[in-house]
Amino acid sequence: MPELSDSVPAFAAETAGESQTEEPAAQSVFPWALEDNGLVVEALASYEGPYWEDGSDEPVSDVAALMLYNPSGRVVEYAAVAVEQGMDTLYFFVSWLPPESRCLVLEKNRAAYSCQAVTGCRALLTCWGGGETDAPQLEIGWEDLRMAVTNCSAATVPDVTVHYKMYAPSDGCYLGGIAYSVHLTALLPGQKRLVTAYHFAPETGKVVAIT
Repeated sequence: MPELSDSVPAFAAETAGESQTEEPAAQSVFPWALEDNGLVVEALASYEGPYWEDGSDEPVSDVAALMLYNPSGRVVEYAAVAVEQGMDTLYFFVSWLPPESRCLVLEKNRAAYSCQAVTGCRALLTCWGGGETDAPQLEIGWEDLRMAVTNCSAATVPDVTVHYKMYAPSDGCYLGGIAYSVHLTALLPGQKRLVTAYHFAPETGKVVAIT
C-alpha cells in the first residue's frame, strides 16, 4: 500500500492485524485477499476527518477505515466487506471502484477503530459492472462551478447517469466507498448541459463510470 500524503485526512496506516493473544490469527497480516471476489484489504486503521460515506462530511475521529484494492480488470459496481475483530464485526461498502485502483473506505456505522487482531475478512456481496461504463461521445468538464456534459457526437445520446468519486491524485486512491451520480435526460447532438454535481470538482472528483 502506498504511503498517503496530507491530502488524505489522518489515516493512521498502521497494520491492525498483529495478534494480541498467544494463539495467532489464521491470517493476521495484511494484505488480505478476499476469497469470494479477489479484492484485497491492504490495511485497517484509525481515521480522523470528514465522514464521506453518507455524504454528510461531518467531522469524525477514530473511525475504522480500510484500504481496499481492486486488482481485477473489471469495475466493482458494488461490494460489501465484513472484517472480524475480536467479538466485533465491521462493515465496509464500496461502489463503482475501477479496475486496478484502491479506495479508502470508512466503516458503514462509524464504528471505532480497535487494535484487536483481525481474525477474518470476507465479502458479503459483490456486483461487477456490466456493459459499457464509458461514453466516448460525451465530454465532461467543469464550468461555472458545475459539471459540464457535452454530446460531441452527431446522434442524440439517450438518458445517461454519470458516476463519480472523490479522488486524491497525489496518493492514487479514491476517498470513500460512496460514489455520487448525476442523471441527464437525452442530449441532442452538440448540446452542452450544466448540472450541479455535489462533491465534484476538477481537483477532487473523478468520473468512474457512465451508464
